Amino acid sequence: MNNLGRDLSVFFAILLVFTGCAQLNQVMEKSILEPNRRVDAALIDPIDDKRTFAKPVVTEPLNRLNLKEYGDGFVVNGKRFVDPEGQTLLYSTLSDTGFVTYLIRDSHHLNERRYIVKVKDVTKLSKPVKLGALVEHSANNVYFILPNGDRLNGDAYHLTSKGIILTRDRSVVIFIEPGAEPKMHPLPVGYQFSIYQKADISYSKHITIEKRLGYEQTSFGLENLSVHEYEISLFNLDTGEITTTFDMLLRGTTEEKRLEHFKNSFYLFNTVTGPISVSLENIYRQVVVRNLFTRQKATAFQREHGISFLKAGMKNNVIWAQASEGFTDKRVDDAQGFLDGTVQVHAL
Repeated sequence: MNNLGRDLSVFFAILLVFTGCAQLNQVMEKSILEPNRRVDAALIDPIDDKRTFAKPVVTEPLNRLNLKEYGDGFVVNGKRFVDPEGQTLLYSTLSDTGFVTYLIRDSHHLNERRYIVKVKDVTKLSKPVKLGALVEHSANNVYFILPNGDRLNGDAYHLTSKGIILTRDRSVVIFIEPGAEPKMHPLPVGYQFSIYQKADISYSKHITIEKRLGYEQTSFGLENLSVHEYEISLFNLDTGEITTTFDMLLRGTTEEKRLEHFKNSFYLFNTVTGPISVSLENIYRQVVVRNLFTRQKATAFQREHGISFLKAGMKNNVIWAQASEGFTDKRVDDAQGFLDGTVQVHAL
């Protein structure tokens, strides 16, 4: 190759590198000021329509337990509990009802993965209630046997403090509690049971469900393949309806990475007034607080150029939330007080 040919080859190679970098920058650039968003009627938040929820859901008094694993059983508020019938293999780690659901191996069926499911009110001396039997037939096939012998099939399960949830392909949920008929709910079209569930479902009566809408749209009309757009909803297991809906952008090329982002963008806590959620929404622009029982909703933090940090927690049964609005960190010391209008956002 002559000198002219080599020079042209180098020129086109450099041009290709810079062109690729420019395209990559376009993909990674977020559309914060003028986003190209799809219009989806389902993103209208049902909680805004107070007429739909004329009467708040009534629940039991909050009875939060401190649960820890310990040997052949678990410790509840400092007191050890061991089942006389067999070793505890798994238990519900969250309880705002005073109950614990746990599994023990069925000694009559040692050759199969069959477990007795029990529900115990640990605030009383009463015996645990046998909810039924759970059988893991294979990695993606489980079924639950009710006391009357009826079988309910699923591919996964999730323990709550007062029962168990079976799922099928993450698009159907079956909620089983003592003294009640199992409730089967086909989820709305496009939704899946989220692998990220917060708070005690037996108290809140709400599960987190998700619908993937696509990728984030940049201001250049391109798709940012590292940021996924989701519609997140909280689904009421008593009514079989969505209580509230919001949009969320989650970073990560895998579900596990997006889950980690989700944990820092969405919180749910049970309180004496009801389950309260704190979520980062609207393309990182807003942090919204909701009470799922009272139907209250208010924006705690807002910034057009995006909120870079969100953290929430509970101390002495009071929920706090903190966010970064540019160079200023702001905080709400009492989320329910903020919803009631008695507590204001303050800078740190």
